[in-house]
Amino acid sequence: MLNKEVLQILKDYNLGGAMRWLLDHSQSQGHPYHSLAHCVDVMHRVCTIWGWSAEGRVTLPKKPPKQLVYAALFHDANHSGGFFTDDAKNVDLASSAFSAYWFSDYCLKVFKRVEHDMLFEYDVSQLIMYTKYPFAELDHIGSMSLQNVEFCIDVLRDADFMNRTEETLLNHLVGIKQELFKYDSWKEYLDKTLAFYKTIKYRTEYGLKYGKPQLQRATDDVTQLYQLLYSSPTKAHE
Repeated sequence: MLNKEVLQILKDYNLGGAMRWLLDHSQSQGHPYHSLAHCVDVMHRVCTIWGWSAEGRVTLPKKPPKQLVYAALFHDANHSGGFFTDDAKNVDLASSAFSAYWFSDYCLKVFKRVEHDMLFEYDVSQLIMYTKYPFAELDHIGSMSLQNVEFCIDVLRDADFMNRTEETLLNHLVGIKQELFKYDSWKEYLDKTLAFYKTIKYRTEYGLKYGKPQLQRATDDVTQLYQLLYSSPTKAHE
């Protein structure tokens, strides 16, 4: 989605150069799901979740830190689109893409190099690494310079999974199948999708309030689709 809110985020965080780099260099733009559009949507949701969460919380800044916004924008850059079945390799590709941008000639010219540049790059790369699914334990957060790091990871993870609205669910299902389950039948794929939905756990208050009901609606809709296509879902999903 490209709207006024997204354009304002790109402006507020000086992300024009990052968007240009992704448009010029990202190899995942043609993917049916893990594309630049998906990354922009996650970036937008990160800012939405953070802003909602910051209301009434004096200990939380009004806007998310730059590292988190960058991590959202790059979290699936250069995604293999199903070539790699191990998601660790996909997040490695995304982290490498951010590093390539951050230390590119463009950034060297536009941004003044200061001592914390390496720390900034490390924080963004670590946030990207924590989007790997199944989610890893938070083993390395002590080495990060970022404030509210655990909350940042929760926000990023929730934002990545809050994308199954009634308007986009079918496109989401088709896109994921084309990338990750191209050799499965639709029956096998829908079985795996319903099983996967059961593993999703939201961590932020926003995710619990808005993401959890959204996920339940998606589960109900996929179950009904399964019934229409194959008479009845398997007992595992009844």
